[in-house]
Formats: sequence, C-alpha cells, structure tokens
Amino acid sequence: MLRPYTCQNPGGNVAPGQKGVPVTSEGSQQLSTTKNGRATLNVTAGPLVPDETVGGKTAGCPNGKWTGINPVLNGPISATLTIVQGGHVIYTETISL
Repeated sequence: MLRPYTCQNPGGNVAPGQKGVPVTSEGSQQLSTTKNGRATLNVTAGPLVPDETVGGKTAGCPNGKWTGINPVLNGPISATLTIVQGGHVIYTETISL
C-alpha cells in the first residue's frame, strides 16, 4: 500500500506528491501446538495510520527542503504468512485484498 503525500515548500505552497511511501508492518507470533501438532492462529490488524508529515525526499518532492503533508492511503493491501520450523520455512502464502 502506498500513501501519497502532497508536497509543501518552505513558503507554504503545495504541489501533488510525485511518488508514494510504502506502508509496512511486521510482527511475529510464537505458537505452541496442542494435541497432534495442531495450533490456532488468530491475527487482527488495526487501521493503518501514516505519519502526518514526511521529509521532502521521502515524499518525492522536488527537494529535501519541502515536506510531505496530508497523506492519502491507496493501493493494494496484502499480507504474508510464513511458518518457520527448526529454522526452515515450511509454509508461506500471500493474500491480497
């Protein structure tokens, strides 16, 4: 998912941002198995909250003196589940919404 920003120069003038800034989140969950090696994994993700401002270069503004403001979330959302056992990846799947 990308979050385009509007570029604002030091004088307060604005221009549309030129690129998006990827929104990512990482985490891990340790599971202990129940009977016969079964486990249940429930994952809930909260709303994506972008930074209110970013540096001009990060937002794709003309130069680093500008500031990226007013982020707008857009683009595809995806999640990847990777299961590692004994240091080896035994399963991975990505879903997109």
